[in-house]
Amino acid sequence: MSGPVRYRRHLSPIVFKDGMAQGWVFGVPDAFKACLDIATEGRILSPRSILLRELRRLKIECHQAAIDGDRSQLHDLYDAMKRAGLPVLGWAMTRDAVGKPRGEFLLELQGVPASIEFAEGDIFFEPAEVRRMPWHDALPLLRRSVQIKDYFVGRATIDVMDYSAGEIVKRTVLECSGQELVQLLWHGTLPIVNADMSLCQEAEN
Repeated sequence: MSGPVRYRRHLSPIVFKDGMAQGWVFGVPDAFKACLDIATEGRILSPRSILLRELRRLKIECHQAAIDGDRSQLHDLYDAMKRAGLPVLGWAMTRDAVGKPRGEFLLELQGVPASIEFAEGDIFFEPAEVRRMPWHDALPLLRRSVQIKDYFVGRATIDVMDYSAGEIVKRTVLECSGQELVQLLWHGTLPIVNADMSLCQEAEN
């Protein structure tokens, strides 16, 4: 029998820019970071640190001088992390208990496995950019919306509406897991094999 799932925080694969999740099909503002189990934390760079292991896993070069606390090399490492699209917000020089210099990076970390927690009434639109527009300008461009009807213990009931020329042409209500909902918002498709289609309803034309 397998033991309990170990919860850790790793570098978030979700990067926000200009207040929105980058590369997502549906517009998800940074106000939903907590819902996606994303938090900002400082991580020390040291020979045995989790951060160093993650940088090596991602094949981001980290010179020994940076690990030893060289300011110039730490700045170069910060730039390399930004270029790689990692969720790094800044860095600073600190010292350990014996006064040795070291770098600390401010990062956005996500739980693994992530604890996804949306709330009733949350709504998301495709394409993502319509979220910033006045409704009368956004409506003709709107392709789909996803609204949370209910969310409890990692399961969501969602209302998916398809639009054409500003009119609702299809409506589907279904149940899925929080992780499946994230996939829908990120990639635009739902792994329907795991969804409960018994709740599926088509809106009357």
